[in-house]
Amino acid sequence: MSLRINFRLCSALLLLGFSMAACNFQQGTPNVLQESAQGWDPCASMPDLGFDLEGAASAPALISSEDSPTLGALGQEGAQALADQIQPQDTFCDAPLPAVFQPILENAKRLADQGDKAGARMLLDSLLELGSRPGGGYLLSVRLQTPGQSRSFIKGFLTAAGIDQSLGGDGQDFIDRANSTFSEMANAELNSASFDETMRLSEEAQLLGQDDIAQRTLERAQEIAAEGLDTAIEDFDPCLPDPQVLKDDITKLLVSLQTALLLGVPGTYGPGDARYDAAWSKAAAALKTLMGDTPDECKGFSFSFSRTVSGMVTMTGEAHTCGGIHSPWEGTLSLAGTWTDFGNTGSGSGSIAFTIPENSEEVETIIPTSGQIIGDCTMPYNDPLQLRVHIIGETELELGIVSTNAGTASAVCPDGTVTLPSIMTVWTEEPTFTVKLDHGAECP
Repeated sequence: MSLRINFRLCSALLLLGFSMAACNFQQGTPNVLQESAQGWDPCASMPDLGFDLEGAASAPALISSEDSPTLGALGQEGAQALADQIQPQDTFCDAPLPAVFQPILENAKRLADQGDKAGARMLLDSLLELGSRPGGGYLLSVRLQTPGQSRSFIKGFLTAAGIDQSLGGDGQDFIDRANSTFSEMANAELNSASFDETMRLSEEAQLLGQDDIAQRTLERAQEIAAEGLDTAIEDFDPCLPDPQVLKDDITKLLVSLQTALLLGVPGTYGPGDARYDAAWSKAAAALKTLMGDTPDECKGFSFSFSRTVSGMVTMTGEAHTCGGIHSPWEGTLSLAGTWTDFGNTGSGSGSIAFTIPENSEEVETIIPTSGQIIGDCTMPYNDPLQLRVHIIGETELELGIVSTNAGTASAVCPDGTVTLPSIMTVWTEEPTFTVKLDHGAECP
């Protein structure tokens, strides 16, 4: 769904605002311009940002209760509340007037009230001259420092346009300067803008009738919302043991989906759309976890590791289970590098298999490992490794791997000489380390 941009309405609101600004100035009051700025609010009637409220209302939401949370529809009220939350704040309409504008605008208004239109216009024109001096001038160089300053200058130029209109002019030079200041700011900020800043630029572009920037802000907002939803889906863990944390994560995931749908992000419109189905599937699985009915995807665990030990040998391994921590695990171990005791490179591999008993948090097993070390002669070896596994909390295992000192090796030389097998230890260390348990092992 596209953002609907009602430029005629916005322009009319701006013109009405200029007139109100001119009428609200009161001669001789020190804070007259500030009062005028507060009285004129072009954002009092906000532009239609084209949110898909109907679509968002049908998006899934967590209907929470202590005993039995469920998934239901967000509803019209919830969709409107989300839209209100996304609606930008602190646009140029809310910005204070720049300090450098203040005396110029006050004096211009005072001269206008005294009937000195020429004097008033001369002061107003000085704002344009300052901004167009070679090298950018004071106003231009300052306003480029931050978006906040740019918005302040935009407000100042629009206020000047209102005074010019009260003098019988069209205020166009000041409106043009406000537009060019906004364009400069938006073009500098948009590519790296946050979601909130993008929405702010979107509303401001519509207020100024800059449809090209308004379209770009829509595309940027959709891009950010899509990336946020994809990340939320990828990172979501439906198997967390803490119920409150899991509820909070479900809510965050679904808000990402609702936001994407509100902005018209592809793949979010309902069942059958990839992003919608992925978010729904993760949330539904998490609800099962909350209700104590562990879904299949929460029964699968896996871990992997890579460590350099025993000289310059790298040990890598992985294992997984499909029935829970206390069900059978299987995986592989591989060795590669230089054995400093022999001064030669080599490799090896073995199969990991273990089961942690239900009434225990640890187990020991053997990893039959074999390989070869290559030098002047090739040295095939077998070295049974002892694996120790200990459960740490809900998310980690502690592993220890060491040689059983029951390995054997022989040497096969280029001339065909074969030495007799000898007992040896290829693996001499027990690097105790922790590995993270990941959900979602590839199980049948």
